[in-house]
Amino acid sequence: MTARWRSSYAIRRGPTRHDVPMILRLSRWGLTPHGTFGTLTVYSDESGAADDDDGILRSYTVVRPWLDNKTFVSCIPNGWYALSRGRYHKGGYDTLWVRDVVGRNSILIHKGNTADDVLGCIALGSRLGLIRTRWAVLQSADTFDRFWGVVSGLDGRGRIEITSGSQAPHCQSAFEMEDCEEYEP
Repeated sequence: MTARWRSSYAIRRGPTRHDVPMILRLSRWGLTPHGTFGTLTVYSDESGAADDDDGILRSYTVVRPWLDNKTFVSCIPNGWYALSRGRYHKGGYDTLWVRDVVGRNSILIHKGNTADDVLGCIALGSRLGLIRTRWAVLQSADTFDRFWGVVSGLDGRGRIEITSGSQAPHCQSAFEMEDCEEYEP
């Protein structure tokens, strides 16, 4: 029987969190004039099981809208991509690089609040809200730090699936964004 990690702070016997391949799933659901919002879920093993005992981490995301995969202005296409450790030079910290995106390079998961903060990349936050009339993901730095604590040892052994179209559990349309602020994924 394989032991599973429960948090990045757990001490236990058996494989460490770095020994287990991870699956990330990004479901983009909010196509708005302020960007495309979604939910990123990190699963602790290849099965992608969605119960809380598997050490799942969830966060909101913001990316650019779909504009035919144009560099620096569009989010990336739906699909499965390999992940590896990378460096966000502008921010000066390590992060995950989404690899093998056709026609694109340097797609990272990093800190950011609005679609203006990403040039095809993915920004994380723990809440939805507004920053100066712009819809945003909030508490990005803290959310990214929690995310990095979970995935930092993943190098080359993780994958991300990106999909579009499903609705958020508490936001049936982009026009109800204000009602979503208190929901935490």
